[in-house]
Amino acid sequence: HASLGWLPNGVDALCEMFRASLHADICLIALTDDELQSAGQLYMANGAGAHSPRALSARLMVRASDGPAIYMSSDARGTDEQIDAEVGSDEARRRLAALAGMLRVSSMITVPLSDGDRCIGRLYVGSNKKRYSSRDILPISRGARYACSLIASIRLTETLAKERSEERR
Repeated sequence: HASLGWLPNGVDALCEMFRASLHADICLIALTDDELQSAGQLYMANGAGAHSPRALSARLMVRASDGPAIYMSSDARGTDEQIDAEVGSDEARRRLAALAGMLRVSSMITVPLSDGDRCIGRLYVGSNKKRYSSRDILPISRGARYACSLIASIRLTETLAKERSEERR
């Protein structure tokens, strides 16, 4: 993905903001392709300036339309956390476990990025320190709803900047 002019890495910056504010090791925003409703653009923040998730496979991504899902490795799980390890469909948890393994985190949560009735992608947050539970779904989902508005603004601004750049040629 390429950012334009004065708005460098708008969604990357949003991704990093989520990562830092949630004290997470990693944050991933996966935006779907508007026309195809398939994997479109991926943005990742890990606190070390790495924003290149090209190696991530679409097979590992939870479907945009699935609800929230939580993964917690058996090593990270306490006895009272068994129920939280079962949030989400079997398929969503399987994909999330594979993604967490690839990203080397022991706990991961994902929620849809929904703007009203339309799902524009997913937000993934992972950590080796924090154990995500069902209590985290609501606040992270709220943040994801706000992110949808910001992403729409970023996309509009980038589109307008691109059009203006093309007009100048």
